[in-house]
Amino acid sequence: MKVSFVATVYNEEKTIGALLDSLFKQTKMPDEIVIVDGGSSDMTVAKVKSQKSKVKSSVKFKFIIKQGNRAVGRNEAIRNATG
Repeated sequence: MKVSFVATVYNEEKTIGALLDSLFKQTKMPDEIVIVDGGSSDMTVAKVKSQKSKVKSSVKFKFIIKQGNRAVGRNEAIRNATG
């Protein structure tokens, strides 16, 4: 069974680093990480992209930008998840 971690974000510049650091420290990593940004106007996108290098090579990392609310982002993430 594949496990996918799915998150929707919007203007999370102040908290996205802590979220990703916590995720990367888990003893059981998901098979993939799918993050959908709803069109942030702060530095969220840059911070996610800069953290991408911390992902273990065995974990697939997908970062998608899709305008809309959390429901739109969640549905987009689910469409792109394989787990």
